[in-house]
Amino acid sequence: MQLVSLDHSALDGAVAKQAQSLLEFAFPDMGGQYYGDEMPRKIILLSDAGTVVGHPAAYIRGVTVGDHPMDIGLVGGVAVGPNYRGKGLSKRLIAAAHQFFVSANISFAVLFAFEPERYTSSGYSLMTTQTRFIENGETKQFVYRGGMVAELGDRPWPDALLDLKGPTV
Repeated sequence: MQLVSLDHSALDGAVAKQAQSLLEFAFPDMGGQYYGDEMPRKIILLSDAGTVVGHPAAYIRGVTVGDHPMDIGLVGGVAVGPNYRGKGLSKRLIAAAHQFFVSANISFAVLFAFEPERYTSSGYSLMTTQTRFIENGETKQFVYRGGMVAELGDRPWPDALLDLKGPTV
């Protein structure tokens, strides 16, 4: 299996169609809006004999945590094909996203999970503080029950309100 990290602009042709099919299968309720208005900095693909079988998108966003502005990594669109699940591939994909964040001097990665228990082995823990974000043009703020953070360096995650200054991914 081959792991490839590429810019969104480089995702085209048959590879783009395969990635889109994988995301449509994993997230049927998204209606094709996988990246929304914000394009990821990196798309990481896992392919097996030329077929895309895994995908996460890695974003970098300026946020505030409490009163402190910082850049964080956001991970979205984590998907693994049905015949490839249960083999640790999500963990491999998340590790590649974390490598990208560390290379960009990002200390924290955040994701919003439907099944949070799947991400604890990749270093994520549940956030217990509120998250402020924008959804359909409206600002919302609450404890996001699937909100998770991974500490990518030596700094502990601040126990304060996370203002995403935009939508979730």
